Amino acid sequence: MGDIRDRAFLEQAFGGAHAALLVVRADRGSRDFRREFAEIGFGYGEAVRAAGVPNALFLSSTGAHHERHRGLVLVHRDVELMLGQVPSLSLTSLRAPFFLENIFYFISEMKARNAAAMPLDPDVAFDAASTAEIAGVALQLLLEPRAGSVVHEIRRKEPITLRAIAAVLERELARSFPCQRTTRSANVAAMVAAGASYDFAHLMNDAWDTFSHYGLLRDESAEASHVSTPVDAFLRAAVIPAIAQKPG
Repeated sequence: MGDIRDRAFLEQAFGGAHAALLVVRADRGSRDFRREFAEIGFGYGEAVRAAGVPNALFLSSTGAHHERHRGLVLVHRDVELMLGQVPSLSLTSLRAPFFLENIFYFISEMKARNAAAMPLDPDVAFDAASTAEIAGVALQLLLEPRAGSVVHEIRRKEPITLRAIAAVLERELARSFPCQRTTRSANVAAMVAAGASYDFAHLMNDAWDTFSHYGLLRDESAEASHVSTPVDAFLRAAVIPAIAQKPG
């Protein structure tokens, strides 16, 4: 255990490693989140170079292949490009889709509105996977490292929409549970009230806007794994109980 901003700690942690799983986490209260995120990514690159790590998997974001995709998608692109400049490193950029667990950010608002409320276009299709599914793909790629650098995406065989999620929630809750798109200003205000900086809140909403505008942020030149666990099962096991839970 240690601080991922500490170069000496990173080099010690990476010493003798055949492969490294790189996940960047910056301070959501930062006034310049993109810069802080990039600095941590740069530190990873310097440390794997110094420690002689031959293989690494960076947990990136779907859409990182194009700079038009903004917000938290773009900050992952920054790190992909940095790590790709380490000449001795065989890098796998694992571009994860929308995390199904992201729904938990909106449980309180959903309960208050009695609606599936999120800052996404209800009818735009997008890829999604649970953290367990993403971890499974990451583990497989780490256990079978590739020579050279590759991009690997996680996709759904059948993309989903927020409206489809709302329909499942309505059916399982056995009551009206309409689909609503939260406004950007309302979501920024809620995030700031929860402790995020305005900078991070706007980056997050830039990402929601990117998903809403472009939908499937797929790089057709990338390798891909397809997940098929029904979204209904995740909603039934994890989200429905959280929505149905009474206060106190």
